[in-house]
Amino acid sequence: MTIPFPIKPMEPITFAEPFDSLEYLFQVKWDGVRCLAYTLETGTRLFNRKLNERTRQYPEIVESLDKLPRGIILDGEIITLGQDMKPNFRRVLKRDLAKNSMKISQLIERIPVYYMVFDIVYYANKNIADRPLTQRQEILEKVLCQNPIVKAVDSVLYKGVSLFNAVKNEKLEGIIAKRLDGPYIFGEKTSYWRKIKVWQELIAVIGGYSTKMGEIRSLLVGLFNQSDNLLYYIGNASSGVSHNQWLVLQQHFERCTDKPVKTPFVNPPRKPRGEEYHWVKPELCLKLEYTEWTEDFRLRNPKVIDFANQGDGSSGWFFKNK
Repeated sequence: MTIPFPIKPMEPITFAEPFDSLEYLFQVKWDGVRCLAYTLETGTRLFNRKLNERTRQYPEIVESLDKLPRGIILDGEIITLGQDMKPNFRRVLKRDLAKNSMKISQLIERIPVYYMVFDIVYYANKNIADRPLTQRQEILEKVLCQNPIVKAVDSVLYKGVSLFNAVKNEKLEGIIAKRLDGPYIFGEKTSYWRKIKVWQELIAVIGGYSTKMGEIRSLLVGLFNQSDNLLYYIGNASSGVSHNQWLVLQQHFERCTDKPVKTPFVNPPRKPRGEEYHWVKPELCLKLEYTEWTEDFRLRNPKVIDFANQGDGSSGWFFKNK
């Protein structure tokens, strides 16, 4: 029997809170590029979740996987570590998007990668996806020998809360809860796996907003640097704002008669095609939650929690006052 490829991986649902359960194991959610590895008779090949081949981009991983038996499909994340020795998604993208052979060879030295394997769905040319997760994990442990590049993801039984707290303290992305008796369902998002993200919070300042066809699309937010008191752009925020809040914001911006002509940001963002940027006096703050900082000082997955007037904590939150 020949193993099929490429196939779409199974995806987790998003779950709000960590939990403990005798029916689950828990794993760190590695912040990398999702890849399925196929050990074919003709050689190992890698495909991402969008079914695009990535074999050329990671020759050192392919070389390590070529030592495994043929007829296997592994599922995992390709990661790289930043200077803080934590997974760095922006950095691994430089490897993933490289096309030129010379560039790929140069990046092997500059950006070392690791393949963090968390599941096996084909073994000895047989589909084992319908077997319980516990059985697949046992097979995976036998298949993966010690290797500096290809590693099996560690699992914690039953105690999801303590693992989540440890991940949160390390400022990692989150955890995945997986049912011990769960099958692997190709190409589907299923509750057998639950993704629980770590969110961090901060207070940012609105320095502008973007519009498309007259409607506000997002808020341009930044932070003041205490050393020079300049406003630095850190991202666009739109998630978490209700329709009524957008209307209140639009009315507020329209009432402002002293709108600056120039950007208040020392590092203004590039304007997307079809959108217009409008600058405002940086006096309205918003509380954001986000997953992490990128290498270029941007927030990943910012979500608005609430709004406030800058330096006016006693007056309460913006929408509560209005």
